Amino acid sequence: MKIKKVFSFLNRLVNIKESKSTHLYNYDLDNKFPQTLIKILDESPTGTSCIERRAEYIYANGFIDEQSGNLKVNPFQTANDLLNEIKYQASTFECIAVHVSRRADGTVGMIKSVPFEMLRKNSNGDIIYNPTFGESKYNKDLDVRYSKFLGYKITTDTLNFLMNEYPDGEIIYHFRRKPAKHIYPIPTFYSAVESIMADAEFGKYKLESVNNSFLPSGILTLVGDVDDSNKDDSGYTEWDYIESQLEAFTGNAKDQSGNTGRQKLMVLHAKTKEELPEYTTLNNSDILNSANESRKDTASTICSAMGVPPFLIGLDGTVGFASNIIADNIDLFNNAINDLKNLCEDIFKMCYPQYDWNISTLAPIKYIPDAILNDLTADERRALIGYPVKELSVPSEGEKLLNTLNSLSPLIATKILEYIPQDKLLEAIGIKADEPTLQVEQAPVETSVAPVVTNFRQFDLYASIESECLLDIENAVPTDEDIAQRYDDYYKAVNMTYSDLQRWSETDCSRKASVNRAPINRNLELLNINKPDWTAKHFRWAGQTIAFVNRMKDGEQGEVIEECGISKRDISLKNWAYDPKK
Repeated sequence: MKIKKVFSFLNRLVNIKESKSTHLYNYDLDNKFPQTLIKILDESPTGTSCIERRAEYIYANGFIDEQSGNLKVNPFQTANDLLNEIKYQASTFECIAVHVSRRADGTVGMIKSVPFEMLRKNSNGDIIYNPTFGESKYNKDLDVRYSKFLGYKITTDTLNFLMNEYPDGEIIYHFRRKPAKHIYPIPTFYSAVESIMADAEFGKYKLESVNNSFLPSGILTLVGDVDDSNKDDSGYTEWDYIESQLEAFTGNAKDQSGNTGRQKLMVLHAKTKEELPEYTTLNNSDILNSANESRKDTASTICSAMGVPPFLIGLDGTVGFASNIIADNIDLFNNAINDLKNLCEDIFKMCYPQYDWNISTLAPIKYIPDAILNDLTADERRALIGYPVKELSVPSEGEKLLNTLNSLSPLIATKILEYIPQDKLLEAIGIKADEPTLQVEQAPVETSVAPVVTNFRQFDLYASIESECLLDIENAVPTDEDIAQRYDDYYKAVNMTYSDLQRWSETDCSRKASVNRAPINRNLELLNINKPDWTAKHFRWAGQTIAFVNRMKDGEQGEVIEECGISKRDISLKNWAYDPKK
């Protein structure tokens, strides 16, 4: 016996191995597992609904503690906003990835979400971002290397090391490690990936049935010769007319209004009786019935794999059982996704451990016997459904002032402080106006990511802005035109030559302001290479320089450093290749 063809079957095993050429750990054989998973889920109605429902119950009503939920974790998002974004990472990949930037004191400053599917790990333990992961051609030049997360607070030496070796910052890549899943996460529901793919095919089969007016499959035999070569005055052959009529009759052709020829009479003309076409139907009713039953079983399998009660995504028709049974199912679902909620909570606990990061629980139906419910207080009832107890406390004027200042950028807040009376500032930080000292025994609790200022003169505004610019991420892939424009913009922003900056970098004064040598080293490289040699890395560096110079050059001069004859602001600007004196 001769084997003519061997059919391949889907293998659920995800292969994770180090590439000898790139030293990256490939996420499956083609290094496209996250992108493939997204495509599979997007094509499955049941899979998509389950992912949405998991995400909805992960977020619930946000963080229980209102102060924590309103904390500004980056210029554009509160903690609740970020949680509402990363809930989809947790639901889909069962992993969370966020970018971390630090303050000048080594503590975590800002965090923001990073596209999980664009991240890979290398053999050195670094995390690599590249927008071409998952595409047909991987462009190594677009790699951006990040350090793994180093903890809530790091020393000055570690911060300097981080800024020099990993100028783009750190990535928290957090998931529950399991046997054979310690490098990348593999979602638990992936064991049902065949069912998810089958669910998508059922939808396509249904579309095909609708397009064919649910007509049974069949074989149409045309007896005699059909002219498919000689064209009439309109440019059509005899076969062209037959083909167009059949296409319209089966609904595969539409007019400008979107109407088809389905459910209409089709007239065929034959010259002789022998030329009449023969149509043999194929009974597919059993196939349709089997497909409908199989689809229900498939959807149920997907729900089971994802831990989602079928009635939450509209399956099983009208829910006809008692509310206590529904409530029990929702409780079981909340327990099933509790580990995913913990992943989200862990991210915030790692970065801001001084806050309460417990996420609320969504319980749209909570069954409690009337006899017990009537005996509960209003606060106890709120607690049962995951809502915090109402607080009637009103913030003091000082607290309102601090909250307002901390909601602003450091540059604006510093300017506003010049116009606030001293007694109001002292009151805001808990010191009576008649006390002789400005020393504070216990600093007030922070209410935003921006530092709470207890001694305004010690607040290094320039170092803070510099750190923000150094750790800024540009996720877009620059085109050649983008790089050319950025090159021109860079030389409009700076006014020092390579030799100017090189001489300045050798002076002691150049070390009086910046937190490290990264701005000088980067700008020296930018000033020393030609436009054709600029890469995505230089594109990012130039953008950071433009941002810093534009933010700082019109700012306050500040106190002059006596031995240098210029202020810290001017030193910072010169470190970024801009001389204010020119």
